[in-house]
Amino acid sequence: MFGETWEKLEVSEKFWIIFFFYIVASVGWIMYCWISHHIEQEIVENKIQQNGAARSIELRRLLEAYNRLPITTSPDDPV
Repeated sequence: MFGETWEKLEVSEKFWIIFFFYIVASVGWIMYCWISHHIEQEIVENKIQQNGAARSIELRRLLEAYNRLPITTSPDDPV
């Protein structure tokens, strides 16, 4: 009788030790995922800003090139 109780106590102690480390590992994994998500989100936001700036520069360059084209009209050109 005493042996069974002792075995249950050992199993219970092992369970709580393993459960505690499982909880700690789970919280650590959640923190890692949260931090890496925010880092990736910042990288994406920076790329969006860089692409927006590059697009604006390219549009300005194309507009300047378009404005440099000579405008010639003749009576035969359809409007």
